[in-house]
Amino acid sequence: MGDCRRLFEYFAIVGLKEGAEDLIPTAQECGCRNSAPLAPITDICVIFPGLGETVPDGFERITSTPMGYPADLNHGSLRTPSVFLCFRRGYHKPPLVDIGVLDEGRGEKPMLDSNTVLSTPFGRSANVNNASPGVFLTYRRAQANSAPSQLVVTHICVILANKGEVAPHTYYKIPKNLNKGMVGSDVFLCYKKSQGTSKRIAYKPSVLDHFPLENKFTLAQNIPMFCLPMGALIECWPARCQPPDKSFSTFVLTDQDGSKLYGSSITFYEPYTKPLSTEQMEKLELTNEAVTHGTVEDASSTNDPAEQVTFHSNMSICIISRYPFFTAFKRFLFYLHRISLSTSQPVPIERYISHLLGNETISFESHDDSQLPLSGAAFFDTLKCLGPENLMYLMLLALLEQKILVHSLRPWLLTAVAESVCALMFPFHWQCPYIPQCPLSLAGVLHAPLPFIAGVDSRYFDLYEDPPSDVTCFDLDTSTVSFSSVRQTLKLSMLPKVSHACFNNHINYEAHTWICPCTASS
Repeated sequence: MGDCRRLFEYFAIVGLKEGAEDLIPTAQECGCRNSAPLAPITDICVIFPGLGETVPDGFERITSTPMGYPADLNHGSLRTPSVFLCFRRGYHKPPLVDIGVLDEGRGEKPMLDSNTVLSTPFGRSANVNNASPGVFLTYRRAQANSAPSQLVVTHICVILANKGEVAPHTYYKIPKNLNKGMVGSDVFLCYKKSQGTSKRIAYKPSVLDHFPLENKFTLAQNIPMFCLPMGALIECWPARCQPPDKSFSTFVLTDQDGSKLYGSSITFYEPYTKPLSTEQMEKLELTNEAVTHGTVEDASSTNDPAEQVTFHSNMSICIISRYPFFTAFKRFLFYLHRISLSTSQPVPIERYISHLLGNETISFESHDDSQLPLSGAAFFDTLKCLGPENLMYLMLLALLEQKILVHSLRPWLLTAVAESVCALMFPFHWQCPYIPQCPLSLAGVLHAPLPFIAGVDSRYFDLYEDPPSDVTCFDLDTSTVSFSSVRQTLKLSMLPKVSHACFNNHINYEAHTWICPCTASS
């Protein structure tokens, strides 16, 4: 019958071990950012300085664009007063989760759960259009009991498209020009979203339990940093917050003979019930002496914030396999987690795991009769995240063995996109460093003097300086590509014309037929 290979090679539970070391981001070559995490944006408003309006207390004014032009929302207009955008950060109220532009001239109506900035803090109309139809800013606010790890607005900027400005990398551009008149610059708003920043302490994660019990798996010591790339955390949440949903992620390990091993894991939070030390309380800023960074004081705060918070720790369960059956593995892991929460378990959880990793034979049918190698590729997801033009450029860089970095706030996408690129290269094979889910402790690879394909959580850019100029970054959340030095010399026109046209026609057909036809490109 041939060599019977196990479906799973290893099962592990990863989390916070007693006496774990602090996970301190090392600068290495990456250039660690020293600034404290910024609080999310909670309020926006507009002001007319020429009419005597000033920045409200606690707000910041956006004074300039990325290239140094005045961030006047009426830039270049004649006989119209300058108008500037102001914002406020803090933890005193639920943060903003989206920003929009409402064009009354096109008959647009605000969404049911959005708010419209109709007036300035001084009572004037907040119309930012230099012509007669009203153009107003809108925003959506998170629910009071929403999960602390949801995506929230953390940065806003103004760009002038007619001056050659584009949205900064990792920013989303609202595709609506604020100036509707015959004169004036093309003014656009851009904003960046990140996961909500709750107070937390990061420790080095560890394997808490594993199967098989004999530890013959040579790569076992690397599993924790891939399952919990941001570390094993103790987080402090407001008591009214809902716990975040379970998150699924994938990664790829390479053993000593160059064979790929595929990891699938789900991460979830559990209450942390152990007493906190004085040092931990100080790190979580839960003492009266602790200084709160980047917040706005609120009249409803109490003298003892610890009475209003709960503590949670993240944990991950992971399986390692030689087969990239990510969808099936995800269902199995979610099922394991669900039955672990059940009060009545007719079959012990260990029985499920031992059957899959033991000597029980389980048959899997493959309906793919091609000779293509198995991979964890997800072609439609890749095309949807990148768009046709960006996907072709990513393929060009891979064929020319360049430095490629993909990043997203959705960790499961990183391996899917990286595997898709490698699959599309067939019959060529990527032989340079390949880390689709790169832990922060290995972030120094981005400064390596050789080609690589790597993937990181987008929060990398909040912790470290931007990668070197010869690294091309693909943002899977905003469908944008960074302006690296290689983009000045490597163009899509370098591809063979016939092959380029054929590939372009095929992926554009797929994009417009099966995926949202409004897929963005950089």
